[in-house]
Amino acid sequence: MTFTLPPLIDWAALAHEASQTILAIGPDKIVKKADGSPVTAADVAAHTIINTALTQWTPSIPVLSEEGEHFDSTTRAQWERFWCVDPLDGTQSFINGSGDFCINIGLIEQGQPTFGVLALPKKGLVYIGGPLLGKVWRGELGAGSDFTPLAPPPSPEPTPPTIATSLHIGTTMEAYLAQLQAQTNSTPAVKPASGAVKFCHLLEGLAHRYPRFGPCSWWDTAAGHALVLTHGFDIYTLPDTPQTTHDFTPGAPLRYDGASLKNPAFVCQHSGRH
Repeated sequence: MTFTLPPLIDWAALAHEASQTILAIGPDKIVKKADGSPVTAADVAAHTIINTALTQWTPSIPVLSEEGEHFDSTTRAQWERFWCVDPLDGTQSFINGSGDFCINIGLIEQGQPTFGVLALPKKGLVYIGGPLLGKVWRGELGAGSDFTPLAPPPSPEPTPPTIATSLHIGTTMEAYLAQLQAQTNSTPAVKPASGAVKFCHLLEGLAHRYPRFGPCSWWDTAAGHALVLTHGFDIYTLPDTPQTTHDFTPGAPLRYDGASLKNPAFVCQHSGRH
């Protein structure tokens, strides 16, 4: 089955529409989902906008969205490709009044990410690209066709690398940083951010690794994963329970074709370090 991706300008327009809707609605009508995570009217409105566009553009490709139907593994196993969407990633930061949230639209083919769109509504930026296009472009939301291709980092990573972390550093991250300090004989810097914004820091060279030990789902990583692949990064799964074993040895690349929609613990780093 063949399909055609819309041009960059259409993706930027979609990201702009969803971003403006999120900002216009604001953190209104907050409710708790079954897993205890918050969802707002803005999450749902952005989902509707993105789902409608994807269904019109690529009617043969299913859409798996955090705020849509969570298809069972038997159904997903029949898909050759699918869209994996988080219409508002970093909802808690959004509720708290921070600009540290984003929109994630990723394309998965045969279990691997091949294209991604990651928009930062508050900063007015969008990143578009992935293996299907061979590069990543950065553009301004609402700025028409003005896109700048991003160059990959000049080297895999400096010593010590800067680590993209969550806004609150837990004990497992402290153990990871301590191990890295012992390995490099220097203190690594940290670059805190919420959700998939960390992938933007990797793309921009502001951070060089992104370890994740807490729970997250496919739609939290699919778009950013596709983008950083073109810059020589990949996401590698970690051994079970690194929170207790403190074994942070990178394993196999993360895939999107298992029975669970939850990701295991992982580290996103340059493939030259694997």
